[in-house]
Amino acid sequence: MAAAIDALSPGCRALVGVHSFTPVMGGDWRAVDIGLLWREDRPLVRLALRELQERGAAAGLRIGCNAPYDWRQATAFALQHHGLDRGLPSLCLEVRNSMFSKIESCEAVTTLLAGALAALQARRGEWDIGAG
Repeated sequence: MAAAIDALSPGCRALVGVHSFTPVMGGDWRAVDIGLLWREDRPLVRLALRELQERGAAAGLRIGCNAPYDWRQATAFALQHHGLDRGLPSLCLEVRNSMFSKIESCEAVTTLLAGALAALQARRGEWDIGAG
């Protein structure tokens, strides 16, 4: 796995993981639709959160910061090992898995995420210390 990632990593400036979560865990309701998980507070994280919150509000979606769980208190091997340990700003987008059960909500999520990621790419100079 590491060799495959190494082959893809030249020029890589950040690592963004995407995962889904169950809305109920251990009997507790997780009151977010999309969560942005992060371990290190970096400009990429702040910009991503702002983009997701603005776009989420417009779409009627609840956006969480280190929710449905807090990456600072959890293990995320791939993001840590392949991202942060390589000096890359890293974050994970957690999507409530029930958002994929209907075409309309799936389209809303993919549109929101595509727009937010495109906006981050367009603003790369604000978060990528190696840009320019």
